[in-house]
Amino acid sequence: MNIFIIDPQVSGISGDMIVAALIDLGANEKKVIDAMELSANYLEGVKEIHVTFKDVSKHNLKGKQLDIKIHETKSERSGKEIKEAILNTVKALSLSERAIEFSKSVINTFLSAEAKVHNVEPLNVKLHELGSADTVADIVGVTVAADNLGLFNGYERYSMPIAVGGGVIEMAHGNISAPSPVTLEILRAKGYIIVGGMIEAELTTPTGASILVNLTDKCVPFYPAMIPVAVGYGAGAREFPKIINMLRVIIGKASELTYMNEISILETNIDDVSGEVLGYMMERLFKEGAYDVSFIPIFTKKNRPGYIVRVIADKADATKLSNILFMETGTLGVRILNATRHVVIRDIIPLCIQFHGKKFTVRVKLVKDNYGNIIQAKPEYEDVKEISKDSAIPLRIAMDEVREEIRKIILKKKLLDII
Repeated sequence: MNIFIIDPQVSGISGDMIVAALIDLGANEKKVIDAMELSANYLEGVKEIHVTFKDVSKHNLKGKQLDIKIHETKSERSGKEIKEAILNTVKALSLSERAIEFSKSVINTFLSAEAKVHNVEPLNVKLHELGSADTVADIVGVTVAADNLGLFNGYERYSMPIAVGGGVIEMAHGNISAPSPVTLEILRAKGYIIVGGMIEAELTTPTGASILVNLTDKCVPFYPAMIPVAVGYGAGAREFPKIINMLRVIIGKASELTYMNEISILETNIDDVSGEVLGYMMERLFKEGAYDVSFIPIFTKKNRPGYIVRVIADKADATKLSNILFMETGTLGVRILNATRHVVIRDIIPLCIQFHGKKFTVRVKLVKDNYGNIIQAKPEYEDVKEISKDSAIPLRIAMDEVREEIRKIILKKKLLDII
């Protein structure tokens, strides 16, 4: 299992810092520079973008820093202009579909937050400080760097809590306390953990926050168990006396066949809820990120039949899922037990198989050992169910035959061409 971590606990995050950090991590510098400079062709009022990365040292810690020079006659732009410039640039490059989708998600996150804060339509947002070409260049640069590093495939991607700074920041509409309303809305909508900073300054920008919540899948308070493989540092432009203004990114690998993560086990006893409500509540819990939900029959006070509702979830989701239990069941209390679980390393890939003269695509869950050997391959139930319906074959027979087809492919080593 590959692990990718962004650590903005001290320095926060901005667009230029994450680009520089990914370069220091090992992304192809020339590809990133060419892509960022190419964005000038798709933004009106920009004559030239010149990008370089330089080695710097802050408080004796070495890292990379982005130096970008932009010759533009226009700095205020609409959300539509910024979005079109980003998408036109990434489509002109040889990037994966996931990379292109990432760039769309970043700008959509950014514009949706701006729209909510200012009560306008996303594409009609008027961008002042963030309407400059460096916003476009930063998002394009991160997209290319992350794609070059392979971060969109086969990685568990985490963010540590985000330092947002403190004090007062100047904006086009007037002064306001840090973080900016747009940054706060982006992190609120994603449910990420924020912390203040040790200095009075804006540490996390809207561009940095938009990139962060789309380049990671969840925010966790502690590093997961792993072996660090590569570390990169991206320097911010400002110098601070109390902190090292460096964003850290890490690539690692799980150390065993299983890897560990921190979870919460939520439990509550109920004896007055209908089966329909329980079914609906289970759907909501899974939709909001629960790993597992179970109902255990019990007898409660006065010998009334009831259930223990047990939910296994990420620690960061414990409060959110507890609130669902309160709202849907009317329970007066939820027990929360924190634990560490071992999780087997697995991956899910689409596999094309022949079944009774027809071709079907089946998602296959692969379990591998530390050397990449496949020790278990299991087809997804929903996919086999559709094959069963289409072929008018009982599910139990379809499941056995699909497993046999998968086994044949693995034995013939054809699976290696797909992974």
